Amino acid sequence: MEEQKALVHASKFAEEVGYHFGNALNRVVSKLKRYTNPNQSKEIDRHQKGIDVISPQPDSSLNSFLQELEISVTDEKMLTIVYQKGYQASTGTSG
Repeated sequence: MEEQKALVHASKFAEEVGYHFGNALNRVVSKLKRYTNPNQSKEIDRHQKGIDVISPQPDSSLNSFLQELEISVTDEKMLTIVYQKGYQASTGTSG
């Protein structure tokens, strides 16, 4: 039951923060509920309804960037990321 709770909570966190595999985790939880006894299924429902994640709305414009990062990590590619402090305009020059 502890592993089931962990999976349910992970799917809820993923959904709330906009993790792009959140739907896949929700499908896994649905399958889990299909193959459990009625008491376990009721317990899973209770845990799904009993947890809320308070977070800012995810910025959907970052989805493609985050997917690119994930693919790069999986493919063991090196990435260079240039950070900006705050919301200052970039001072770099192009050319």
